[in-house]
Amino acid sequence: MLPLLLGLLAPPALYFFLLAVLPPRLPVDAVRRPLRWAHWGSGALILAAVGVCGTRWELSIRYPAGFALLVVGSGLVAGLRARLALVAGGGRLLARAQAWGTPVLLPGLWCWYAWRTADVVYWDAHVSLELTESTGWRSGVTSQSVTLYRARGVLFEQLLGDVHVTQAAPVYPDHPDQVLYHKDWWPVVRAVTVDEKSRTGVLRLSAGSIPFRVTE
Repeated sequence: MLPLLLGLLAPPALYFFLLAVLPPRLPVDAVRRPLRWAHWGSGALILAAVGVCGTRWELSIRYPAGFALLVVGSGLVAGLRARLALVAGGGRLLARAQAWGTPVLLPGLWCWYAWRTADVVYWDAHVSLELTESTGWRSGVTSQSVTLYRARGVLFEQLLGDVHVTQAAPVYPDHPDQVLYHKDWWPVVRAVTVDEKSRTGVLRLSAGSIPFRVTE
């Protein structure tokens, strides 16, 4: 319980500490332009990321920790601009609102990051695989699935579908499909290759390989 409380309270405390300590130590003329471009750039990137994730392409943020830091950094820069009186009028009100609203988002961002990464069993520069369990609220039946995501650019990844073993592999001849649903097994996977056109791929292990297909 204590680590959870520290994880929720420490980031906002550090955030407000920086807002209180940094402004008197910053040379206003030297930081005016860098803070402006950092604020505008981070805000535009956040809006673009959120907008793209809401489209029909089934894209999601590939680096949740990096996106969370971007949100916090944008709020911090907004607060510094407001404290240093580098924005005026409506812009200053918006900067203040963003600066004070960001700490409210921190617990949500922390929980989102924990939820987003808890079920990831494999990750590399090209793909990631997520193991999830769901129980029907009416039937009570628990189903498991391994979902494959493909990297799209620097910030995003796209849902391709669920992974299913296509044939018995020599390394795991008995119930090869079931081995996918055990988290402890996944560290033996050394690489994952996928052909998006044929919707097939291979899990490469030190002891062999396991072919699979991807269903929507």
